[in-house]
Amino acid sequence: MDASAALKFNRQSVAAGVMAGAVVLGACSCSTNPGPDPDISPTTSVEQTVEPTAQPSIGENGEVVADDAWVDNGSGFPPMGITFPAATDENYEFSEEPQGRAEQWIFDNHPDMWERGVRAVTFSRMIDENWEEVPGALVQYIDGERFEGSEKMPLGFRAATTDPNVVPSDTVPDRVKAFDDLSVPMTEAGNIGQGGYEVFITENASGARDAGVGVTDDNDVELIVSRIGNYKPLDEDGVMRFATIDEALAWVEENGYLPGGEGMRPLYPGEVTSLTITEESGTPGNYTYETKVYDSSKDEWVVLRTVNM
Repeated sequence: MDASAALKFNRQSVAAGVMAGAVVLGACSCSTNPGPDPDISPTTSVEQTVEPTAQPSIGENGEVVADDAWVDNGSGFPPMGITFPAATDENYEFSEEPQGRAEQWIFDNHPDMWERGVRAVTFSRMIDENWEEVPGALVQYIDGERFEGSEKMPLGFRAATTDPNVVPSDTVPDRVKAFDDLSVPMTEAGNIGQGGYEVFITENASGARDAGVGVTDDNDVELIVSRIGNYKPLDEDGVMRFATIDEALAWVEENGYLPGGEGMRPLYPGEVTSLTITEESGTPGNYTYETKVYDSSKDEWVVLRTVNM
């Protein structure tokens, strides 16, 4: 992925933004709240759930049982012992028709994923367009182009993805709607809940700079990449720190959407459901936090809400 070509968002427009449905006072009840969170701080220990990796079935005498010996457990998640040719065969060629039992399993259990070009899945769980857990996609073909995820970071393309190499903008109106009217449940806000990853860049989250925990003006901007609906880094060491929001955005523009932590891969722009920043102004005891989301179609930052604390 060519980060410089894929991103190119307007860092100069961060300060101005575009006012659209700002909300004053009160914390948003939405699960994707990128603003100050009293339960999250730079010292918070984040527990990550690691799902088991599928292993070959082993017989009574220690022999590897043939791939076609696995049994579907009916859970909708990959049975132990299953292997997908798209992920293991270097000579694999895409087909509209299932090739073998493993692909037939995807076709039968997740026809929507099959229709979107998914040819291998993982134990790691993602959220689909119905806000339900499904196996994460490991290999997916979109318009003939192959995209690969990993066990730790499955692919995050939503059902509405039309260009995997561009940050989607169709999520912006729904995100504005959800922040503008707190009575709108997140699941009714349309494309917000259709899988993928979120990028949060937050200045002085939870007032950490004034809490005596080693956060100063030189590192009080944190960058977190999380799965949709879960404001936690993908890795427990995944919080990256910068002196300013512009520095954080410049890092993203240079390096792509690469989460902090071990075993991470750069996200394809189309996997980024939203890029959200929260800027701080004011003085201790009288801070104002302004949250904005990036609209790639207009190269603008849209103001979601303003909170005084």
